[in-house]
Amino acid sequence: MLIRIFIFIVLLSLYSCRDFNSRKYINRENEAISDLIHEMIDYHDRITMNGIDTAKARLYLQTTMDTMICKIDPPGGYVISVDNVRLPTEEIEENKKKYENEYKKYRREFKLFAPLRDGQLKRRKIDFNFNYSNLQIEFTSKNNDELTFQKNDLGYLYVSRIIFKHSFSKGYLTFAYYCGEGCAWIYNIEIEKIDGKWKISKRLSGWIA
Repeated sequence: MLIRIFIFIVLLSLYSCRDFNSRKYINRENEAISDLIHEMIDYHDRITMNGIDTAKARLYLQTTMDTMICKIDPPGGYVISVDNVRLPTEEIEENKKKYENEYKKYRREFKLFAPLRDGQLKRRKIDFNFNYSNLQIEFTSKNNDELTFQKNDLGYLYVSRIIFKHSFSKGYLTFAYYCGEGCAWIYNIEIEKIDGKWKISKRLSGWIA
């Protein structure tokens, strides 16, 4: 009985440590965003492809971190026949295994992003001064389709609130980047702190145009 009480207290303390709106939590979010911006927008490729002057490069950053996430679609099933001809049993079993693995991934991602879907995290404004030598950040409350990009503009970036693990060693969020006509991507991602810096460790649901 005492062991159960101890475990309950430990779990309760762990949960209470993850106060999504505490100053500590928000500071961790700001730190992560600061580390991730260049990677999210594929900075070096965008600079090279567009001949942008790094001293004048500018990115529009949505000032509000919302709770919008990239849609997480479940797998649609698995193939058992082609043109009304049933596939061999071995092939059906292989297709079934692939489907089951994809479904497990779907359920895991769906569960990981629950705090954004169910309102545990609330939208907030970014309260951080991003200071880069090769990129100017301009906050905007407009949507990407309301902006007109100039010569050295890299585009528009939206970042959601971040769901950190209790240890603050991993996190999950959505970001959307628009860099002009026919140039955009949006992903749910896993991030991990490696050698003191936040990096994208996995891209989950998403698309690229």
